[in-house]
Amino acid sequence: MELNAVVFDVNETLLDLAALDPLFECHMGSSAWRRTWFNEMLITAMTLNHVGRYVPFSEIGRASLATTAALAEVEINHSAVVEILDGMRTLPAHPDVTAGLDRLSEAGLRLVALTNSPPNVAEAQLEHAGLTNHIEDLITVQDSQCLKPAHEVYAAAEKKLAFQPGSLMLVAAHTWDIAGASNAGWQTTFLTRGHQIEHPLYPKPTLTAPDLAEAAEQIVSCLKY
Repeated sequence: MELNAVVFDVNETLLDLAALDPLFECHMGSSAWRRTWFNEMLITAMTLNHVGRYVPFSEIGRASLATTAALAEVEINHSAVVEILDGMRTLPAHPDVTAGLDRLSEAGLRLVALTNSPPNVAEAQLEHAGLTNHIEDLITVQDSQCLKPAHEVYAAAEKKLAFQPGSLMLVAAHTWDIAGASNAGWQTTFLTRGHQIEHPLYPKPTLTAPDLAEAAEQIVSCLKY
């Protein structure tokens, strides 16, 4: 395997959204609504991609809180919305992330983040999680004006990094992101993180691992020097 860079999704892949569970417990009555909300964000993002409309991910998050609250049959006030959206900026890294990034960096790989989050949110996320010294480049969807898994996002990343698709590997805990990168000609690593499963209709990832520490070992073991 010949790689120039490893590109990471951020939310759920590097950062743990479970940190928001107490907020959903407080404002919607159950932490389970956190997953419903994030899934609603993803469905909305993909729908907007399909109809050719770009809306920043933070705005999608705000709108999805309203629809999730309606599903939960609760009223959610402005301060609760602000608290949850601000919580996205202060998510902790999964405990395996630092070790995995260190392993890949030691192998001489360039480490890059590629996220649907707006630049100001993504920068705050990486800084709060203590990952800014590990990630060399941050690429957001702002330049391509569409959201992952649209092909344009991966093409814009290739252009910015000046690498061929086959020399890039996406690491993500989302099968739809894996599918988008695979369609762009990238190599991929799918993180199952204990509850994510491969989709039978999506391209099979190059590698599969339970967390980033194990993924890093697999990636390094496959490198050609």
